[in-house]
Amino acid sequence: MFFSAPQLKRDPLGGALRWCITRVGSKVRHLYPLILLGIGVPPPLLAQVPDSVSRPQVILRVVTPPPPPADTALNHIAPGSALLAEMTRQSRRVASDTLFVYSPDLSHFSDYLGLPIDTTFYSLFQAFYPELGLERPELELWATDRLTIAPGRIGYLLRVPGMYDPTAIDLWVYDARRERFAAPIRMAEEWGDAGYSTELVGWLVDLNGDGHPDLVTRRYRSRADIQNGGKLLWESDSLWVQIWSDSGFTLRRLASDSTLRARFDPVKWRNAR
Repeated sequence: MFFSAPQLKRDPLGGALRWCITRVGSKVRHLYPLILLGIGVPPPLLAQVPDSVSRPQVILRVVTPPPPPADTALNHIAPGSALLAEMTRQSRRVASDTLFVYSPDLSHFSDYLGLPIDTTFYSLFQAFYPELGLERPELELWATDRLTIAPGRIGYLLRVPGMYDPTAIDLWVYDARRERFAAPIRMAEEWGDAGYSTELVGWLVDLNGDGHPDLVTRRYRSRADIQNGGKLLWESDSLWVQIWSDSGFTLRRLASDSTLRARFDPVKWRNAR
């Protein structure tokens, strides 16, 4: 059962407000849960008020928006397309044994500030970043680095919309044989609000010696009591690994190896920049 968006209407009885939810169907019904702002509203009004004598059962269901469709325009990109030419022209080619990926501070120089991708290509990415469909002057997509993942597979690191600003870094892998992009992988993001903070950093590094970069990501989250001098309430620190195969990167696997945790320490890598 589907509903249109709730509308707030003024109730002439007792200064109450009614949330009117209209069902789409052959007949229109209205559900009126009242929010009382005063006194003197008779109790019988706190009930479902249908348009007819019949009282159909109305079920409210919260639907989580689905992920971006599997078949998007980015699944049909020829090697010589204008989009690939733009992403290649605006990105920096890198060839490093280990590439450290982090969320940039927009007020300081960073390797991941990048160069803007022309807004004419925003519609191709809108299924993944709904913010691109908003009419606002800010630029939201930036090309930073690109590297070879495997023959015919190029990885593009794009700076994309994050929680509040375009400071998240996603990895987009293009497959020239299949003429398509794989779904993006979030490599880095950092933000905080009201005592809560999260930091995600990543590495492209060959872990198994097969000559192809694998992915390591590390996420740190914490919550502090801002009303009590910033006292730490809880924290979590997780390390994840994704190995490259011919079909793409594997699903994330939680790693508890202390050697890996010591090797991929964000503080050490940030200080070494």
